[in-house]
Amino acid sequence: MIKIENLNENFDEVKDKSYFRNLNNFLYKFLILNIIINLLLYYISNEIFAVITYVVILIFFFINFRVYFRNFFIVLFAHCLVLFLINLTYLTFIGTFLVNNFIFNRSLEDTMINFFYCDLQTYFLANIYILVYSFSIIIFNNLLPSYYKITAIKKISFIDLVLDKKKIFILILLCIFFELFFYLTDMVGSQQSGGFILKNQSDKSTWYTQFYIFVVIFHIFLNVIFLVSCEKTKFIIYDKLFLFVSFVLSLIFFGFYERRLIIIFFVINFFIYFLISKKKIFSFKKILIYLFSFFIILQSFAFLNTIRALTLVSGTDSLRTIIQKGEIFSYFKDEKINKYGKSEFRENLSFRMFNNHELATLFYYQRQDSKETLNGELLLNSFIKMIPAVIYPEKNKLIAGESLIMKITDSPLYRLDTVDSLHSYSYADLGFLGLVIYPIVVNIVFFVIYKIISIKKILSVSSVYIVAILCPLITIRAIEGTFIDWFIIMRNIILFIFLFNFLLSFIIQKKFEIKNEN
Repeated sequence: MIKIENLNENFDEVKDKSYFRNLNNFLYKFLILNIIINLLLYYISNEIFAVITYVVILIFFFINFRVYFRNFFIVLFAHCLVLFLINLTYLTFIGTFLVNNFIFNRSLEDTMINFFYCDLQTYFLANIYILVYSFSIIIFNNLLPSYYKITAIKKISFIDLVLDKKKIFILILLCIFFELFFYLTDMVGSQQSGGFILKNQSDKSTWYTQFYIFVVIFHIFLNVIFLVSCEKTKFIIYDKLFLFVSFVLSLIFFGFYERRLIIIFFVINFFIYFLISKKKIFSFKKILIYLFSFFIILQSFAFLNTIRALTLVSGTDSLRTIIQKGEIFSYFKDEKINKYGKSEFRENLSFRMFNNHELATLFYYQRQDSKETLNGELLLNSFIKMIPAVIYPEKNKLIAGESLIMKITDSPLYRLDTVDSLHSYSYADLGFLGLVIYPIVVNIVFFVIYKIISIKKILSVSSVYIVAILCPLITIRAIEGTFIDWFIIMRNIILFIFLFNFLLSFIIQKKFEIKNEN
């Protein structure tokens, strides 16, 4: 049985709405403070001063945010998105500054000019835009009925819920068999192939590739609830061995074909574990686990970056072909390749983890004689691309993302490769009107997902699974992602969640009841 600590206290906070009110007041003040600070940085334009300022802001945030943090915080989608967007923007700025100055002995501004086609001043201007954009998201989110947020919080709280460990075991095996089918039929590829090997490479969002993504996230989710179930009973050696094998397979099938998915893999695991277990996020043991996970992420990035840099994998190679060829394992055998890989990884870190430069370069290269935008074409095309190709095959003719933005900017960045982000797209698409329209659309997506969670037939455990699916977009990918990603996730939740809700009902031994003692 899964117990909930301080359940009544948390529910009372939500019911009287004081928690939401205090949280919003804190966020509004935090956002206004940051707008003023970045406006000051805009006029000073000094990277060392900016780093010191951002460090102070982050320390200030984490000290004060402890009052508002709850395990259910991830269900407050808009708040979670905004806080990750701002803090990750600051963290990547600090990290990029440190790597460039202390490893490569070059200033961050030089890197901005040479790699990102912007300067410090326009970067701080872009940060001000992000903050106003975030402010707008929170304002429109507060217009949503609080009922849906309260319902979501109640639903993700497992109370008197008994999960059948043996049946979880069976579902995990089914996931592995499904993943192996994709592996053996050579449908799973690599980053070079866009993740999948398809007959029609122009469409990566077929129903079966999206179903595969649902399954691999389901596999991650099942691993977590299997672990929590084992912790509540006897955690025998066979359970540990099975969980380890399942975890490794889950990491391979989810994380290999795109480097950044490795980070997402660990993010989903951590958030869902702490959401279900109700354990403290910070402890000495947890910090050691975080450090170990961070080490695995760094090594994985170095490994996959070497494969990409040395073109050891072609765009037509499936995961099975890649493993059978065995060329990727030279990274572990050849000392020169290993050394080269680490060097390339450090160089990659000097500019690849940076973000918000995509918006800064739009400001930097903005045409003075015409304030041209895409007039909503980017948003419209993103929505149309959500439609399955079976229904609307002509959607593949539409362009979106970087290719579309190239029409309205002279920045060389958009002719190379850059980060896709909603905030930069909002400006390119609608100018300053994007500060209103895009936050509204973001909240419409959240509203749809809240509505699905509030459906009575959607189980508590299924609600947590929906959170797991949405988790990457509102956390680590808050700084990177397009509306295509958002719309497709919303579409897929609508299409697939009832099937997975049925599967999850299979592992529940006893219906749960919420008992609120006064």
